[in-house]
Amino acid sequence: INVTEAPLNDEIDSALSYVNLQKLRFPNVEFTYSVNGDTADIVVPKSIIQPLIENAYVHGIKNKKGSIDLFVDHNENKLTIRVVNSGAETDAERITEVNKIIADNATAEHFSENGHGIALKNIRKRLQLKFASAEVFLASGDEKTTATIEVYLATAGSKE
Repeated sequence: INVTEAPLNDEIDSALSYVNLQKLRFPNVEFTYSVNGDTADIVVPKSIIQPLIENAYVHGIKNKKGSIDLFVDHNENKLTIRVVNSGAETDAERITEVNKIIADNATAEHFSENGHGIALKNIRKRLQLKFASAEVFLASGDEKTTATIEVYLATAGSKE
């Protein structure tokens, strides 16, 4: 582990500390989390979960009553981290726009005009330095918006 990485469990703890601070600002927002699978030995870039939760507060809930849920799932060689917020459902056009920015498919003018997707794009870039297969994307439906990280972890003998 170097200074830019941390055990996944530490990243989760750091994100939960952030949530405890936000509960003071947003007492009407419920927060739940679940961790499934063994995450003890997984090392990830620092600050990959907290910005997802921050986005849920700032862009999703927007000072309203609602909920934010963190799901961490490690199943064999796949790690999935999802942050779901019950704020207003994000429209399909905005989801497409942000996903283009995250995937580096947006023009420079578009990127600088609205500022949306910057944190998600940075998370994806940092993850891909360690895990080439890492993806970050947004989805929306059922009056919820979900930010997802998917990473295929190295298995014995692989170079991921």
